[in-house]
Amino acid sequence: MKLTKITAMVAAIATAAGLGAVAASSASAEVQTSGDETITLNATSADQLTGHTFKAVKVASYDVYGTAPNQSVTLKTEDGLKQDIADYLNYTGTGDPLAWAQQQDKAKLDQSTTSPWLGDGTTRNLADKLASKATTDVTPILSDSNQQATFTLASPGLWLIVDQAATGKSSKALPILAGTPLTINNKVYYSGSIDMKNQTASVSKTVTDQTVAAGQDASYKITTTVPNYVGYKVNGYQFTVSDKFADNAPLAYKANTLTVKIGDDVLKAGTDYTVTGFDLSSKTFTIDLSAYIQAKGFGTGTPAEDSKFTDAGLVGKTVTVEYKATVTGSTGNTGAANTPTATYPNDPTNNTKKQEVPGTPVKVFNFDYTLVKKDKTTGATLEGAKFAIKQNGKYLAYTRDQDGNNKWFTLNAKPESTADGTSHGVFTTGSDGKVKFSALDEGKYTIEEIAAPNGYVNPGVSFSFTIAANLSGTGAAQTAKPTYTVDADDLTSDRWGLVSNGNTAEVVVENVKSITQLPLTGGAGTVLFTVVAALLIGAGVTVGVRSRKASTIA
Repeated sequence: MKLTKITAMVAAIATAAGLGAVAASSASAEVQTSGDETITLNATSADQLTGHTFKAVKVASYDVYGTAPNQSVTLKTEDGLKQDIADYLNYTGTGDPLAWAQQQDKAKLDQSTTSPWLGDGTTRNLADKLASKATTDVTPILSDSNQQATFTLASPGLWLIVDQAATGKSSKALPILAGTPLTINNKVYYSGSIDMKNQTASVSKTVTDQTVAAGQDASYKITTTVPNYVGYKVNGYQFTVSDKFADNAPLAYKANTLTVKIGDDVLKAGTDYTVTGFDLSSKTFTIDLSAYIQAKGFGTGTPAEDSKFTDAGLVGKTVTVEYKATVTGSTGNTGAANTPTATYPNDPTNNTKKQEVPGTPVKVFNFDYTLVKKDKTTGATLEGAKFAIKQNGKYLAYTRDQDGNNKWFTLNAKPESTADGTSHGVFTTGSDGKVKFSALDEGKYTIEEIAAPNGYVNPGVSFSFTIAANLSGTGAAQTAKPTYTVDADDLTSDRWGLVSNGNTAEVVVENVKSITQLPLTGGAGTVLFTVVAALLIGAGVTVGVRSRKASTIA
């Protein structure tokens, strides 16, 4: 008897559509016991196969009838699996359960040839049911690229290949029903090749700008995809995305900046996901997306103990997490790192077994610049010199807020020489003659002396310098090799020639006790005469005031 219809089951597990006539039974049937006995698993990444071990069980033989070009075939179920398959198919007859399934007008089993390998779930669930029957170790031969694994099995037919465990880089595969190569009527209908049904997840992270001054925000984006949850139990399933700063990283999460999307859908905190740890005092946070996946992949209602996901609509969709963190201090040339991680179950039979996938760390950098004040003649360091710093025409101040975080901010006017403290924009050299400008972004700055140390004159020292980050390497190994360049681009930049060693992270600025120690030639000389005139005018005013006072007293 010939079948007029090829069911989806045959297409899925043994052949491609168009197999030809499929016999129900025949006294002339001949079970194939020789021929090509191989099955090849194909992976898109070597990580999917490397380190994996397998067991297998034969499910059915190919039962071939007739001679070419009028051959036909059916599946002959292995005796040890007949009852299990009959129970799954609700078959109560005495014949072969898979041969019976082939002959039904309404398909009892389906096909699914691409990820997430679900189809309508009928074949997927059969494979899961039979997985425990796979007890024979089978070792494949890996290709040079480790992206193909070829098994040589005991005989041709339909086999169930069961991956035994996840590795550190890929999940445990779903049980794989696959057939050895099948040729009917002198035409190859099945190649014996099938996809490895597991996954390698990845998570990436970017930051909008890698050089950020203290008090400014770094904008981060974490990207991953929803893993394949098909074939996994609903109860206990957990998919999380997390982020962690290095313990000493001067970074603080900024409230109300966290957004989470799957595909184009913006998720709602507390309903679609939960988040822990996203606050000023935390160095890590975790977003749990399990509720959203359960709602979309299973539906409403309480899942039973053995309920599995039945809707693959979210699988492979992009997960995007965006947030801001405020830089709170100096990073040093090694930078301040944070690392994303995605975590999901990696064993379809056990949700407690997790795959933790770390992403490449991303860093931000800023730079310190130290000024040393010295006597021009003796080289002695000088305490009490006051400086101001500006960028893009705005004077800057540096302070520590109530949370202990450092930050730069702009002032509305130039700091007064009588003021004190960096919070007022006044940077004063200490007993070692040094003052530090901490946690600067790269870019161009101008430093102005606004008050000289006691006993010294202030001729209006001013100079500009530029910081370039010069980042090299990636991830945790990324570092900065900053350069500091004093820009003598006009008369306002080091016009007295009192700045030296400015092309390093530590610049020397000299002071003089008398204007006679300043240069008398070139542009500086012209400026000197202007300064002298100003000083004399100031002296004249002082003398005049004193004279009038003296006259009054007399």
